[in-house]
Amino acid sequence: MLILSYLFFAAPYLIAIGFALLLVVLLVLATNSPWVVIALLGVAMVAEAAAIHPLALNFGLWIYPSDAFAGITAGALLFRLLFMGKRKLVPMAWWVFGGVQFVLFAWGLAMYGTSAGVDYRPHFSAWAGAAYLATFTQDERFIRRLLLAVQFIAYGMMAVAIFRWVGSAIDPVFARKVDYFVTTGVPFRVLWSPPTFVIGMAMLISIFYAATDRLKGGHWLLGMLFAAFVLILQHRTVWVAGLGGVGMLAFVLSKARAGVGMKMAAAGVGLVVLVGVLATSLQGVSGSIQSQAKSAVSSGGTFQGGRVTSWVALLKDWTGSGSPSTYLVGKPFGSGYDRYTSEFAKEAVHNQPHNYYVHLLLRGGLIGLAAFLWVMWHAAAALRRQLAAGDTHAPLLLAILTALLLYYIPYAVGYDHAIFLGLLLGAIMKDRATRKNEVAALKQTASSAIKTDTKTQAAI
Repeated sequence: MLILSYLFFAAPYLIAIGFALLLVVLLVLATNSPWVVIALLGVAMVAEAAAIHPLALNFGLWIYPSDAFAGITAGALLFRLLFMGKRKLVPMAWWVFGGVQFVLFAWGLAMYGTSAGVDYRPHFSAWAGAAYLATFTQDERFIRRLLLAVQFIAYGMMAVAIFRWVGSAIDPVFARKVDYFVTTGVPFRVLWSPPTFVIGMAMLISIFYAATDRLKGGHWLLGMLFAAFVLILQHRTVWVAGLGGVGMLAFVLSKARAGVGMKMAAAGVGLVVLVGVLATSLQGVSGSIQSQAKSAVSSGGTFQGGRVTSWVALLKDWTGSGSPSTYLVGKPFGSGYDRYTSEFAKEAVHNQPHNYYVHLLLRGGLIGLAAFLWVMWHAAAALRRQLAAGDTHAPLLLAILTALLLYYIPYAVGYDHAIFLGLLLGAIMKDRATRKNEVAALKQTASSAIKTDTKTQAAI
């Protein structure tokens, strides 16, 4: 009994020491291999998607799976920057963007305490994850493995959705728990928008490989499977972002590769057939999808109605602040998003804005928003040049960029976007290195020509 009492007394300390050692090991591994971080990202995303209520441990502060990912990623990034000479692999605008938000976090921490951290954590996780991935050489093999990781994460999300659909069908008690996700009366919506967006990106990846690789059949089937889940989960924003990405992919590939336009048209026909099969085989899916499609373009829909009213109210508060610091860098994290959506509203709205660009004006100001848009613009320019040079993955990355820009109209960034943003940062730096090498080669050629001409004249 005495031994057991000692064991029970020591157990919390042993567990804490074990967690600390595990974090140290993961941090050391992450300084050299990105796949540790990618695995952590996948586990965190699937774990949070599988938890009906927020998944967290209380260590004085509530720690979420995304916080573990952000902590290890930030530590590994810092080591690679300071001791491995990777500082120049991250675009300056990304440093400006992250620096402004970090200052707002420190400011908010001093004024509002831990609420600033709650407000800041998704922004920091995405920033640090993208910067970390940009410090690795992104050759074709690296990019393909990253995209394969996105597909595997999507499989995990789909497994969670299937479990909830089946569990809801056979267990009324479990069905009531899953109703937590049906916040707008949409049946079959058992995942939030971020996990569904990852499935949509996996669909884009499969369609791209189906149109460009030799193993077309398997990729087409995977693309249709991912598309089916995106349809059934019924997040209208993901529909719009996914269609925008597919449209960009079809446009770019039809210009770059002969015959791809017909393949993409065939994919469109297959998607229509898929919708028809779902409509006839799954009771309730057809009417729900039709209802969501109508509401997406009606008052209060995805890109208009109540959300726009909320954006306008926040923008009025921002423009009417009269504060130069608010215009330049926004307000500190933790200061809240209170606004009245009309002159007659009796209660203020407190939730975060359903628009990442508006969000950046509030938590980054004109400097933060301009830095972020600079990165997106230069990523697009770099990918266009790489597309002209025949880069394999440039068409897909342009499609992903398009989907992200559309998704950010009603939603914000999250740590789950680290892979996509990291690939875009890598494209910028790859393009910069290519152009630098081209300039050096031209200078070398010009120098050789001058020397040859000088020798010729001397001989004469």
